[in-house]
Amino acid sequence: SGARSTASPSAGIKFSYKNFRQRGGGGTITDSVVVDADGSKPFQEDPQVTKRIERLLGRANRAHTRTYRYEHAIGYYLAALEMLTKEEYPESHELVSKAVRKLNDCHHAQSSLKNSANIVKMGIKHEIRGEFVRALKMYTIAYRIRRDALSKFHPSLPVLLNMLGSVQVKRGELKEAMQIYELALNGRPDDMKSVSERRKAEMIHPMTKSVTLRDMGMIYERWGDDDKALQLYEESLAFVMKNRQQEMTKMKENDDVASYDVEDGSDSNKFGRSFLARSRSALATAAAESSDLERVSCGSEGELEVYLETSSDMLRAGSLPGFGFAGQSFNNDDFFPPMGGDKKSKSLRGKKDKKAKAGKGDREGSDVNVAITLHQIAQINRRRGHHTVALSAYQVALRGMKQALGDRHPNVAAILGNLGNLYKDMDKFDEAYGIYQEVLSIETHHLGLSHPEVSITLHNIATIESSRGRYSDAINLYT
Repeated sequence: SGARSTASPSAGIKFSYKNFRQRGGGGTITDSVVVDADGSKPFQEDPQVTKRIERLLGRANRAHTRTYRYEHAIGYYLAALEMLTKEEYPESHELVSKAVRKLNDCHHAQSSLKNSANIVKMGIKHEIRGEFVRALKMYTIAYRIRRDALSKFHPSLPVLLNMLGSVQVKRGELKEAMQIYELALNGRPDDMKSVSERRKAEMIHPMTKSVTLRDMGMIYERWGDDDKALQLYEESLAFVMKNRQQEMTKMKENDDVASYDVEDGSDSNKFGRSFLARSRSALATAAAESSDLERVSCGSEGELEVYLETSSDMLRAGSLPGFGFAGQSFNNDDFFPPMGGDKKSKSLRGKKDKKAKAGKGDREGSDVNVAITLHQIAQINRRRGHHTVALSAYQVALRGMKQALGDRHPNVAAILGNLGNLYKDMDKFDEAYGIYQEVLSIETHHLGLSHPEVSITLHNIATIESSRGRYSDAINLYT
């Protein structure tokens, strides 16, 4: 399937100018006058119309090759072809050739995206089943398809590299995983030679970079280099803040596809919008599949949920409340501000829980990533004996995980368990006991009484009872 996906666009042409213009025949271009092959019906080109078509094609090209919004790009190309037809441009005109060629290229890119997304989904299934070699093969094929057919700078490539790196971590190949993460972060040296610094900064989505840095930090943590791990975790959070600032900026801007600006005036804008609607209708099936694919490939949310839900064991393994990086200053509460106890806040929390249970919500995946990063910062500070710092990070991580996944998710239990361990280290046995009871409630609900995770929690409760001098209760729990 990979070979078919990377075939030349000309091998599977879907559109031609004849679909838009009923008469056939070629022509020859002489300055601004194009004459049909039979010498009849001379075509007089209007420079103003040509300018509007070129502007339309420019917007299409940007959506196609810079923002990778293929459905929108196809809408622009179809609108350009409609205008070419309306103005009776001959098939031999260079703008007609360009529009048809670019339309087919864009359709090929959209098809490649769809095909590679299905391969990614196959890889995720293999990874969930523990078939890591097969998962690596699927992710590698998808990566090559997108690099060859879409662009070597397509934003989904670093996401796929992150997925490859995570599989290598699960295989215990930490050095190989680190090399993959560095490639995701910096790109290929040969590709970056002619790329400006500004373009480099735009190529990788801040949340993708945040996940890469977080995963690199986890490797350094496993290697025993807590200083490097902490630095990477804080860099990861800095990119989270950058992403949120960008989201705020985008909310103030008009959408790039709200109007085609085909001509000045409302009639022309109506024309452009109607053609977008027609193109969406003509490509309804492909568009729907592409939308599903984007969530898997750029993932941003769906694919990260799959990975994170299989990583709760990593959370159980035990920065400052305010810190800064790259000129930014923020504290833990900036990521997940406390929610009040008023009716409005409780209603909002209820809606978030419903979204989490239904697998919906645009930010759940990214919020889970942030919560895990804060949790890892807490783990390092707890090991160092920085209890106050660790407590702040644990509490905000817990708040974020609950907001993203609900109060009863296993990842919530994992963070609670380590928070209980911190309270025990601080000799706050009453607080630790209450938290362990909450962990036990969640774990028994999901796993049953005989699961090893439940045994660990019961052991922790027994330790608290022993510290309180309640030895008979402790013995009952130990046995």
